[in-house]
Amino acid sequence: MGLYELIDYLVRLKLANHRKALCVLGMAANGEPTDKIYDVCNVSRAELKGYLSRAREKVGNGYKSLVIIKHVVPLLSDIQPIIVNNRCIICNTDLRYSQDALMHVRYRHRDMVAKYVDEVVKKLAKRMLETS
Repeated sequence: MGLYELIDYLVRLKLANHRKALCVLGMAANGEPTDKIYDVCNVSRAELKGYLSRAREKVGNGYKSLVIIKHVVPLLSDIQPIIVNNRCIICNTDLRYSQDALMHVRYRHRDMVAKYVDEVVKKLAKRMLETS
């Protein structure tokens, strides 16, 4: 578990068009108060805790996961979602639920996920070298 797993998760969220999760994680990583996150992202307390918990599980530490998210979420802006209106635009598959979309992206389009993860890791490494 670690950096690669968290970036993989964030890339899959972006490809699956899971805007709510990315909104929560991005705002939490930037230190926004929970009340503001509830309002802006339109989430419940349980959803907020769930998204943060899944991110923390990838790294093993809540603080580290938020630091990584803070640097990675802006790098996802070049990635276009492949799930639109519960339909995969790559393979034309209908999906019932948003969780189906996440699993679909993970298993059916793993090559695309791996390609984007590698790109994000390279961008992140370049950014870290520039700032040091």
